[in-house]
Amino acid sequence: MKKILMVTTVPITLKAFLLPYADNFRELGWKVDCLSRDVSMDEECASHFDNCYDINWSRNPFSISSLSAFCGIIKRIQELAHRERYDIIHVHTPVAAFITRYALRNIRVALGTCVIYTAHGFHFYNGGNCFKNFIFKIAEKLAANWTDLLIVMNGEDHQAALKFLQPERVVKMNGVGLGLEHYSKDKIPTESISDLRNSIGLKPSDKLFTFIAEFNPGKCHADIIKALAMINNEHSHIAFAGAGVLMDEMKELAKELSVGERVHFVGFQNDVRPLLAASAAMVTPSRREGLPRSVMESMAMSTLVIGSDIRGTSDLLKDGCGILVETGNDKKIAGFAKAMIYCADENNAREVNKIIEHAYNRILNFDIKILIKEHEELYAKGEKLDK
Repeated sequence: MKKILMVTTVPITLKAFLLPYADNFRELGWKVDCLSRDVSMDEECASHFDNCYDINWSRNPFSISSLSAFCGIIKRIQELAHRERYDIIHVHTPVAAFITRYALRNIRVALGTCVIYTAHGFHFYNGGNCFKNFIFKIAEKLAANWTDLLIVMNGEDHQAALKFLQPERVVKMNGVGLGLEHYSKDKIPTESISDLRNSIGLKPSDKLFTFIAEFNPGKCHADIIKALAMINNEHSHIAFAGAGVLMDEMKELAKELSVGERVHFVGFQNDVRPLLAASAAMVTPSRREGLPRSVMESMAMSTLVIGSDIRGTSDLLKDGCGILVETGNDKKIAGFAKAMIYCADENNAREVNKIIEHAYNRILNFDIKILIKEHEELYAKGEKLDK
């Protein structure tokens, strides 16, 4: 029986992206295990994996406070690898990926294990902090020596990866895929859309813009609030779906800019489809992305996307599949305001619908069925790879 171990920092990554892959390979007769923090108590993961193993790490590498704790993590990974002798160990998320590859660096060849890393977006990127970019580049270049195959999701990362790995070991894929049958506006009842709009307090004439993201500095929520304040139209509203440390600060900013009544904080949404179906557009002013799932979901839902012209987002929206906004402080804020005004104008409906149609045709190539097949082919390649 072939064996695979999927490794992430936290279970939410497994649940957001990897459960269909676990199901598929189990159906093919593989034993599929996972390794993550506090995952053994997660009932959803338990129903999709053969074994769920816990490991005590964090998203923040500096939280590993002592050498003994770090050594314990390394020992845990090595003991599991020796005992199970996995054919494939597939790592995701930067901290888990780096530490796991480090732990396996001297034993993977002897064990016959192929180590695959999916980069959901390198932590260095064009326009990023120079010092941080340097550190993260060094870390990825070092870890490349312990990586058999590297999956990247956007053009910028692909070019970067080719600088520290041989081309035959780098594979560009359309993310981890999306269940397109699930993301269909036709499957959302009209009453669900009207109920959502009513719960926010919208009038029929109000135009809703949505941003789906955790409240952290890199997502740039403040830019959208400032852009909304530039729109002199009381019928334009924004809904922020998500939670995080900056939420209270954003609420205060909305009040300061006198748009508090037009900014709605709807919290984390288990199902974003009704929100997207109720929106004139999904906006994403993020500073850094890999291949943003919220953009892919919007494209599949036939909802226009207005996004920053950055890595990942531009890969999805280029060639008329969305509206890309030039980055750069005030220019960026004014650009989002202009794009939102354009989208809300009924006179532009025909052009907007053309953009939506182009976007939908592009997202057909991101169907998870296609991506699962590509992973099957990649795993077959990995097993034959000369390490």
